[in-house]
Amino acid sequence: MPLHCIAPRTAKVERPNSDRSTSATAELLPYFTAHAAARIRCNDGAMTERPNLQLSTIVLGAPAPRELASFYQELLGWPFGAEEDDWVTLRHPEWPISLAFQTETDHVPPAWPAGPDEQQMQLHLDIEADDLDAAVAYAESLGAKLADFQPQDDVRVLIDPVGHPFCLWVSE
Repeated sequence: MPLHCIAPRTAKVERPNSDRSTSATAELLPYFTAHAAARIRCNDGAMTERPNLQLSTIVLGAPAPRELASFYQELLGWPFGAEEDDWVTLRHPEWPISLAFQTETDHVPPAWPAGPDEQQMQLHLDIEADDLDAAVAYAESLGAKLADFQPQDDVRVLIDPVGHPFCLWVSE
């Protein structure tokens, strides 16, 4: 039998400066304490601590990773990190997150929007802008193309130079 683990629906949370604890739903735990470790109950009855996990890098495949990295470096203004033949990273200047590009010699760009039997998009990047029209014009000047299909009025779907869709949007 495979091992199945689930996070409990409620957990005990220690209140600061109090001898009491309270039950809280798992969704609310981050609001009570940023350092509360999630307890996981497995089907064998054992309880284990969730290891500290943090998303560090989003990776896009490209036939020429340096070229695609240069496009996003110009678009976002993030500095280069690692620069190897088959692997290039951009590092956010303040947050512990990177955008990486790896060689995929047989890269097949996804269709947008995808239909039956077409290459599906695995993920896309949402990039916030302060001026949507200016951001679109700038992205196009770097080599992006405006997608034919635009599902929302306040978001623009663009296609990067190797075919990955990404969205530019403005918060209200």
